[in-house]
Order: sequence, then structure tokens, then C-alpha cells
Amino acid sequence: MAKYHGGCLCGAVRYRTEAAPINERVCHCRLCQKALGAAFNARVLFRIDDVTIDGPVATVNSSPDLKRGFCPGCGTTMFSRRDSAGIIGITSGSLDDPSMFKPQMHIWTASKQPWVQLDDELPQYEGAPPAQLRRRACPNFFRPGHEIVGKASLASHHCRLSIACGSAVEGGDG
Repeated sequence: MAKYHGGCLCGAVRYRTEAAPINERVCHCRLCQKALGAAFNARVLFRIDDVTIDGPVATVNSSPDLKRGFCPGCGTTMFSRRDSAGIIGITSGSLDDPSMFKPQMHIWTASKQPWVQLDDELPQYEGAPPAQLRRRACPNFFRPGHEIVGKASLASHHCRLSIACGSAVEGGDG
């Protein structure tokens, strides 16, 4: 399993996880553009409980349910966190090895900057991805062999790989 490590520019904040990511996406929404001061947010999504953060972190709510975490010393944005869904999106630029980022899709491309050319052949969605592709709290959702068991929906389910239950994240996932 890959080990993800990273931190801020000045080194005061460090994070780590040995968990497999839930998904890896490039978000082109205006909230991400403004919050990061960049054309998009290339981020790796994990369960909050799987990521350890050491050092002082400041947060700001960029929307009612989404906190952006940054170093109060150097200002490096390192994550977006949605506590209600139990997820944290680590910015790929803050990884010690950003080449570990393997994007699966582009989301919110309706807000994409016109000079950004998407020619990587990844799926593109003008808004949120279709419901069946939205991130689930179930850590097995994107793994081979995942299937819904019993009378359940994609938003709340049990799967044959684990008994983890989850709910869909509506809208952008920061």
C-alpha cells in the first residue's frame, strides 16, 4: 500500500497516511480556485480517521460544510475537510512526492479556466460526477469486487468486501 506523506512549505505542519485513497480528482470549481489561488485543486481523498496531522493548522470554512486547512505560519493550503462525510482531500502539491497523484477524473469543468486544456483522456464532468461515481464512505467503493448487498442504495449500503456504510457527497468535494 502506498504511503502518503507531506506538509507545508515551512515544515511546521506534516501529515501522513498509509491508507489507500478513496479517489483522486481534479476539481475546477470556483471555490477551489479561490481557496487555492490556482486554476484547480488536484486532490487525493481519504477518510479523516486515516490521516494524521502534526503541527499547528488553521482552518477556514469556504462553504458551510467544507473547511480548508492551512499552515498559519507560511499559508500553505494542505487540505479540505468535510467532517459530516468523514473525508479529507489532501492537495497534491503538498505531497512530498506529488507524482503519487493519479487523477481519475476532472469535475466542475464548467468553471474551468479557458486556458486550461484537458487532453489527458480522463472523464470530465461539468458539475459533480454522476451519482454512481460519487465518493462513498465505504472504503471499498472503487475496488474491484465491490457490489451492493441486500436492500440498499448506492448512498447507504453494505458491500461484500466490508460492512462499512456511507453516504454520497453532494456537489463538489473540494
